[in-house]
Amino acid sequence: MKKHLFLILVSLTISTVSFSQKKTSDDSVPNKFILPVNNYTKIKTCCIDDYNNISLFGNPVENELQITCDSSSFSIASFDGEIHKIIKLGETYSVFLINQHFTLIYSNLKEVYVKEKEKIAKGIKIGKVAIVNNKTILKIEIWRNGEKLNPETYFDFN
Repeated sequence: MKKHLFLILVSLTISTVSFSQKKTSDDSVPNKFILPVNNYTKIKTCCIDDYNNISLFGNPVENELQITCDSSSFSIASFDGEIHKIIKLGETYSVFLINQHFTLIYSNLKEVYVKEKEKIAKGIKIGKVAIVNNKTILKIEIWRNGEKLNPETYFDFN
């Protein structure tokens, strides 16, 4: 139930954000974004093949970047932007960072260091990554014009 509620909230937020973002004729990919965490041990991009349980809303983890980190890790802004929305679901938070082209969703945060409508610069701390089931995994989605994108195209993994 919580997962479906979160998907509905994400869908509503993304549709709101996508209308407020400026659509441009320039569809070129910007310079790669910095990774959204201060340190990590493993990075995985999840895909539909990883899961058999597909909901009515599609696979919620398709094109989701999952970054395994240590227990002291925190998320950072991958680009300059504005904190559009902060959602608390259960014990964790999701933060929506937007700029004129993209929405980045940071999920599985224990603490949040930013506020809604706050303008932040690339590299600023967003929140502390939560430990769930003995794992510290930051989950990231990137959206543009209402479409969930493959994060491997947009992040610098070096």
